[in-house]
Amino acid sequence: MVIALIIGWSRSVKKITNHRVQAHTFPVSVVVPVRNEEKNLSAILNDLLRQTLKPQEIIVADDHSTDRSVLTARQFQATYPQIKLVSLPHHSAGKKAALQRAIEQSSGELIVTTDADCTMQEQWLENLTQHFHHPSIKMVAGPVLFSGQGFFSQLLNVEQLVLQSVASASFYAGYPLFCSGANLAFRKQTFQEVSGYEGNVHVASGDDVFLMKKIKDLYPDGVHFCASPRCTVTSQLPESFSMILAQRIRWAGKWRALGRGVQLVAGFVFLFHLFIILLPLLAMNWLIALPVLLILVGLKWLLEGILVNRVARHLQVQLPMGYFILAQLVYPVYVLAVGILSFRKKTFWKGRTISTR
Repeated sequence: MVIALIIGWSRSVKKITNHRVQAHTFPVSVVVPVRNEEKNLSAILNDLLRQTLKPQEIIVADDHSTDRSVLTARQFQATYPQIKLVSLPHHSAGKKAALQRAIEQSSGELIVTTDADCTMQEQWLENLTQHFHHPSIKMVAGPVLFSGQGFFSQLLNVEQLVLQSVASASFYAGYPLFCSGANLAFRKQTFQEVSGYEGNVHVASGDDVFLMKKIKDLYPDGVHFCASPRCTVTSQLPESFSMILAQRIRWAGKWRALGRGVQLVAGFVFLFHLFIILLPLLAMNWLIALPVLLILVGLKWLLEGILVNRVARHLQVQLPMGYFILAQLVYPVYVLAVGILSFRKKTFWKGRTISTR
């Protein structure tokens, strides 16, 4: 599987590198869903205002924030008329509802979604949207990495780099597995054709993946992944380990609703890492020879090291080798913990209890 990822990543990068894109003239609406993001909102609004491609509008979609997020948005709105504030009514809540309401009130032909805790380069919007040069392209996703040099940021960026290779290779192969709403662009008309997020509103996460799947089903060749550093955004990690875990549990909860193919991949990953944990036990009980164990582990580390190194170099990420080694030791336990905990019916996120099913 890792060999297939290395080949798929290389081919998808080559396709992007050789692909000549051109500027477009259609209007762009950027939607930023917000819930209690007063610490981050100013930074992302400034990033969006500095884009080389000026969006027609920047819509802050508020999901019942209890902090000063709304006040911050209104302060920007007073100076920059292209910034709009959309708030959910009392009977509606959740990220999908906030996105749906903002998109319904948008005026752009292209919708670009990102998250309030993200940062991006000045050319990000220009590079992401210029891939819509042909009417057949309905959605373009981009890479998402973690910002900062902290311990958890560096450690989880190892996982994130592998996930970007999975996303890019799966898009290239014609069977996209996932994408991130923190870096996503699609045509508003296509969003309306597939009825937006209808049919999966009850799932706490997955606004991005469910929409991708619906567009892919309607337009098999209409979804693309821009595996380029120019299309990359960086996201902040939650402030504590418990919030990181809650975030991963919320993300993992959507896999059960994504069809048998994705479920089989998730199940394989879970069982594979369970096997990795059991390898030392098997060796101690002479069920597997120690030299064979060392060869298997060494081969795994070598192939994954090649993959992570290639993705990191292409996306211009500096990743100390020590974090890769540490991730090899920690990640199997992490996968099993998140996989088991994702079967809980509820988790706590941003001041509210949400369902993970």
